[in-house]
Amino acid sequence: MPHSRLGAAAAAAALCVAQSAGASAPSPAISGTEHFQSMSTSVTARTGQVIAYGPFTAVGTAPIGPQRVGKAVFPSGTITISHQRGKGGGVHVNPRTCLVRIAETGTCKILRGTGAYAGITGHGTYRLSLVQVAARVSGACSQKAPPAASQEFLQAIRSGASVTRKPARPANGGGPGHSVAGPAPPVLA
Repeated sequence: MPHSRLGAAAAAAALCVAQSAGASAPSPAISGTEHFQSMSTSVTARTGQVIAYGPFTAVGTAPIGPQRVGKAVFPSGTITISHQRGKGGGVHVNPRTCLVRIAETGTCKILRGTGAYAGITGHGTYRLSLVQVAARVSGACSQKAPPAASQEFLQAIRSGASVTRKPARPANGGGPGHSVAGPAPPVLA
């Protein structure tokens, strides 16, 4: 197999679109379809940027690598997710151009959350797409050297799923209209 982060599914796990598992909380739970999306263009990065959107919106980081359990880190807390690679997908290498294409799908499960995400539960599916240009060594594509270029994109592919979590208790007393995942991002025109 070419030098790759096919196991980047740990980050893919951070893309879990979660199905409500009915977390109970003293106050009403927040439910809905939450999407996690991550992208990296670095051949050496150990983390990629992740964007969560749905009932809450947050920007953070998630690990890139072969681990089966990953932790997405956001300013208001963390979400730990496990993943299981599904069947299908695979690695395609063009030995003439050194282009490497990797596709993977699988399932994921939210294990726990901290901070604003305490009580989060759910499960769903993910899709990983990784395109690399393998390094050339002595005129041939190298499977051992780091790739010359890499683009990795992870996204949720299941619709109709949801995530349930306890609402945060704002320190300022909060109330309706206050964000449960931190301040609202600026609106770009």
